[in-house]
Amino acid sequence: MTNKVDLSPLVTRLNNLNVLTNRLADVIVRDSDQYVPFLSSHLAKHVSRIQTGTGVTIVWTEPYAAYMYGGKVMVKAPDTMGQRRGYHKVVTDRPLNYNHTKHALAQKGWVDKAYLVNGHNWAALVAHGLGAT
Repeated sequence: MTNKVDLSPLVTRLNNLNVLTNRLADVIVRDSDQYVPFLSSHLAKHVSRIQTGTGVTIVWTEPYAAYMYGGKVMVKAPDTMGQRRGYHKVVTDRPLNYNHTKHALAQKGWVDKAYLVNGHNWAALVAHGLGAT
């Protein structure tokens, strides 16, 4: 005895999951943009979406992006001679001051802030994409 199972709806749903993941990444980048520090536009314009096995990783690709995201002033380590590329830097307790001329809401942790404001919309997008609504 054999049973035949039609998996085509599951395959279609899995293919749609990839589209949904990319769409969610685009929405996250769009919603986060107003919170990204923007002085000369380098950080805001250099964001990549990297396909992974399970989804998409969003990366702001400027070398100083992690520094800006953390929101703390970093200085050279006490035992180093200069501020050369690749030298270890130490995080201080002093907060960064963000310029608000072009992005009035610029701040550290811009994706976290965007999630607080728009997370319910992101969840609704995913629920709708999965057919839950």
